[in-house]
Amino acid sequence: MILRDYLYLDTDRLQDYMSGLDPGIIEDLVDTQRSQSSGQAKAGVKVPAVLEAGGGGAHESESILQRSMRVTSQHMFSRVYDALRDADSLKVFDEDSSLHQDNVKRREVVEITRDFKPSPMSDLVENLLSLMNTMRGMGFVEEVSDPESRQAIQALAMIFRGEEGNEEIPMVARAERMPSNTEASVVFLAKSRFMLADSGDFEGEMTVFGKVSKIVPESQSIDLFDFIKLPRAFAREKSFKKELLDMFESWPLEFGGPISKESLKVSGPVVVVTPVAVYEA
Repeated sequence: MILRDYLYLDTDRLQDYMSGLDPGIIEDLVDTQRSQSSGQAKAGVKVPAVLEAGGGGAHESESILQRSMRVTSQHMFSRVYDALRDADSLKVFDEDSSLHQDNVKRREVVEITRDFKPSPMSDLVENLLSLMNTMRGMGFVEEVSDPESRQAIQALAMIFRGEEGNEEIPMVARAERMPSNTEASVVFLAKSRFMLADSGDFEGEMTVFGKVSKIVPESQSIDLFDFIKLPRAFAREKSFKKELLDMFESWPLEFGGPISKESLKVSGPVVVVTPVAVYEA
């Protein structure tokens, strides 16, 4: 039995994968227990024959206890995990295992333990919002910036994270680069509505379980900015990305900047995982 501290569980994907194991997703199970008693009182006193039903027959009464047991998302994940492991359909890369582009394939199910951090852009926006909330609670929000700047910060948060409750956070584990080392970096995109931990705790050494959606070869790189699902009006404007990146390169230190363009690129090889679960084991 593996004891996991869950940080993230995509219940939508879990239900899809569970449908391959069970004919349907059972939300509740009912356990029925029956107990019988004959002509014997609880204290051990025999019931008089005159009170027994049917004259001389033994009197029996039956009680039924029903308990409702909810099938949790953690239980569903354990079922999926065990089924894949037993079928030898799971590749495990712990913190001491080498991960290269030639020992993993697209669509394979993997469990990878690495030291993950949020994208620098996500980190900046999170720090900005945290600072704004702290200053607002202390009554100093006017001193943080003027109203137009505060509205700009809120707009940036919406652009880079999405609507509240549906934010998406790119998580990155960068491999150390040495001339003889082709170790692959790992990237996955977490959705805030499936997070089971505070955003401040959602980093460090953790294990991601999911399906490999993309492998970026050594000769290429991945741009973390491209994970951002910009509104169409912004996405169509070719100069918008450049203007934003230029702005963040000169972003004030007190607001979590600056952010260089290079820090938003992850050199290949990169394994991109669609996460089902993230946990500490």
